[in-house]
Amino acid sequence: DVRGDAPDRRVEIDAVDDGPGFAPELAGAPLDEPRSTKAGGSGLGLAVARALAGASDGTLSHRNGAAGARVSLSLPAARS
Repeated sequence: DVRGDAPDRRVEIDAVDDGPGFAPELAGAPLDEPRSTKAGGSGLGLAVARALAGASDGTLSHRNGAAGARVSLSLPAARS
């Protein structure tokens, strides 16, 4: 799902899946440090994505949706 919000000049992108969602210990955890519930997982994916979003004056959030996981990216719209 991609949305643009003219008054705030932001672009919102939501990535949603229909899997089991985030594990309870990750669902409300901050994304500042790598975390994984997978054996051998580095947990770098969301931590790196959050750092890149922040470097672009954006935000990245995660939560469990109605069915599965939801990751939301918000970035400032390009200026023309």
